Amino acid sequence: MDLVSEIKKKKEFKSLDDSFVNNALNKVVKENQLKLEKDSEEIIKKTRAFLREVYGAFVSKGFNKRDKLLSMIKSLDDIETHQKILKQHISTAERIPYYTQVYSSIFAITGQPKSVLDIAAGLNPVSYPFLKCRPKYYAYELSETDAEFLQKYFDKMKIDGKALHGDITLLSEMQKLPSADVCFLFKALDTLESVRWDVTKELFSNINCKWIVASFPMKSLGGRKIMPEKRLSWFLRIISQFEYTKITIGDELFFVIRKA
Repeated sequence: MDLVSEIKKKKEFKSLDDSFVNNALNKVVKENQLKLEKDSEEIIKKTRAFLREVYGAFVSKGFNKRDKLLSMIKSLDDIETHQKILKQHISTAERIPYYTQVYSSIFAITGQPKSVLDIAAGLNPVSYPFLKCRPKYYAYELSETDAEFLQKYFDKMKIDGKALHGDITLLSEMQKLPSADVCFLFKALDTLESVRWDVTKELFSNINCKWIVASFPMKSLGGRKIMPEKRLSWFLRIISQFEYTKITIGDELFFVIRKA
């Protein structure tokens, strides 16, 4: 039985990269001490549960409305419809009241970028009007379907943008990343680390950008307050060699890191 294919029979996982699903499967097998030959049903069940945790947890119930909403957008000035799309993903929905402040605070440090790389982008590229500038925009997503949606958005809004997809936990994919002035890693690293431990260090080495902006939630999905400073010792060790500034906006902690 091809377990990856079986896992991807569920519609919600169909567009995920095979290698990412396989990495998740191997993690489940190892952590639960399962056997590929005799525990296939349990492996499929537990891997799907893990994938829902790292990929599907942030998707709202109305996520499938995004294509209909995209068809309704008139222009970059149509902020209301942009916000309706951003509400379809939990991370971007939480950021809606703060987007202008987020970008103005970041760019006060980095300067206005001519190019942006957004890794594990979700729907964040749809916040383009809040940038208050017109950079070339590279969006990198795990799911081919999600990348296709973002490319439709770029094309419709006549944005100089390119949506890419693949398993960013692989070194071969990291080495393909385009260079840019600023790289966004908004609420991405916790998820990537849960798939492959210490992937952040490798990713930072391969990101060819002047600045990296990484963020972490200050609340769990259930709304409980958490203390990022205490749980981010691993991340602080990685960035200790760089100059960086911390910014707290809403329930999100941003690290603006000078890489070059």
